[in-house]
Amino acid sequence: MNNAVGSAAGSAVRGGTGTALTVGVLGPTLVRRHGADVAVGGPAPRTVLCRLVVARGRYVSIDALVDCLWPHEPPPSARITAQGYLSVLRRALEPDRPPRAPGRLLVRDGTGYALRLEPGTLDADRFAAALHRGRDLLDGGDPRAALACLDEALTLWRGPAYADCADRVFVLAEAHRLRELRTAATEHRLAALIELGAHETAAAQLRAFLAAHPLRERAWALLARALYLAGRQGDALTVLRDARHRLMAELGVEPGAELAGLHHEILDRGPGDAPAGNLPHAVSALVGRDTQVRAVEGLLRRHRLVTLTGAVGMGKTRLALAVAAGRADTDGPWFADLAGVREPAALAGRVCAALGIAGPAGTGSLVAALRNRRLLLVVDDCQHAAAGELVSALLNACPQVRVLATGREPLRVGGEQRFEVPPLPAGEAVELFTARAAAVLSGWSPGAGERPLIARICAALDGMPLAIELAAAQIRMLSPRQLLQHLDEDRFAVLTGARTTLLELMDAWYERLTGTEQRLLQALAVFDGGFGLAAATAVAGPGGVLADLTALVDKSLVTVVAGAGERRFALLATVRQYAVRRTPAGRRQALGERHTAWLAQAAGPPRASCGS
Repeated sequence: MNNAVGSAAGSAVRGGTGTALTVGVLGPTLVRRHGADVAVGGPAPRTVLCRLVVARGRYVSIDALVDCLWPHEPPPSARITAQGYLSVLRRALEPDRPPRAPGRLLVRDGTGYALRLEPGTLDADRFAAALHRGRDLLDGGDPRAALACLDEALTLWRGPAYADCADRVFVLAEAHRLRELRTAATEHRLAALIELGAHETAAAQLRAFLAAHPLRERAWALLARALYLAGRQGDALTVLRDARHRLMAELGVEPGAELAGLHHEILDRGPGDAPAGNLPHAVSALVGRDTQVRAVEGLLRRHRLVTLTGAVGMGKTRLALAVAAGRADTDGPWFADLAGVREPAALAGRVCAALGIAGPAGTGSLVAALRNRRLLLVVDDCQHAAAGELVSALLNACPQVRVLATGREPLRVGGEQRFEVPPLPAGEAVELFTARAAAVLSGWSPGAGERPLIARICAALDGMPLAIELAAAQIRMLSPRQLLQHLDEDRFAVLTGARTTLLELMDAWYERLTGTEQRLLQALAVFDGGFGLAAATAVAGPGGVLADLTALVDKSLVTVVAGAGERRFALLATVRQYAVRRTPAGRRQALGERHTAWLAQAAGPPRASCGS
């Protein structure tokens, strides 16, 4: 085991006795096991614990522990008392350790004592890891994911670092380091808000931040940029002037290159150049979808609410962004991502933050801010019924606002026009695969005879853009022929990426289904081709099949096959394989037997032979 405290790999660890343990120093000293507080004694044992944590797994002599407990005049019994505090800690950290057995967390040798914490035990390490992830995501152009990581990092703080012994010499350097990281995390978070278009919200929070940290040049620059992007050029220039005066008065220095460059940039561009809207910038070209872009543009010209639905990975968000980028609304297109919002009441707040609307986060604030504005609002990943209520309230109160929504099912509000995002046609699917494969393997192009294999890969993936992109990313390791073979064996093991996997997305959709919808989807997976309502009922059993089948169609898990006569339905191959994966083995066999019986019944009795 590594003798350092280690990096954050999780939120808890398993000690030698199987007890989940976390240690907190971002505030008052805190030890928890399975989420419950563990008593570690009074100030003295807590000081010993902090001294061992600061040592990062190195041994600390008993004399050093005495010095940190009694820095001026230790009592004659100091060594014995310090060892008593160590015993208190050992009982708290390893309550199930047999008597006289060597410790696994609090260990000793001839030179002293050491605390051997596994990666992820210490909140300070989890904070640093989340901060670094957030910073990397921000630098990589993903401010939304960065904001989530940085919020996760900052919520770990419960007060000043090492609050129980903040005045002790041994902790000063480490506490200062953590304070600096916390300040940097806050600045990164505010930068992410600005990137997401929440300019007014970021500006308000930056003013409060600068009141506590008035010499942070980056924070001054962020505030000026947020105000400028909010269309407040004069206020932005005033901030830059105030920053210069503050730095000169307190430090006697001129502003650095960032502040000086920003000042010239704002003067050169002028107020009319500040962008309206916050659409994320695409990092790769959109392949195909010209027909769909024109169709949705036409719908938006005639209707104020259009909802894009479609199977997971079908490219609903990317299509919505392409349509929004072509708009010329006076107040710009705006993008609000509702992914991850668990409470319906938080939806309005998420949209307010995306639009940079200051003040109370609610439907009233949103309506007041947009009542006289002319814009397109893209509302992405609508999962709650409350999203429809919010959109309806906006459209009723804001006559110049149009909404382009995406979701697994329609919002079901008045005036809504639903647009089902279809799979990519064969030619565009092959073009997408080729483009994404060439992006991960420089100079790659299909070899002789490989284009038919790529066409088969794209067909096997139902023309699903996300699945095609994930498959193309494997071209560095697998040839098209090998890739096709692996997809036949287990597509979900192959279709993985750096930030998501197809299986994770399918799991998220599946878990949102009701129990009866899940069972019906499992039953429908026995049909390799299309099926009618009677066949579905025969296999799934009577009772609620029509209602659940309608729900699965609405949620884009079952497709309606075009044609005259009786309605026919089908599952995309990816959905079918996923449903088989989620079906228990015993039920899979029973469903197969019902399917066989249905086929026999549908075929009718065998005809008699001529000689009978």
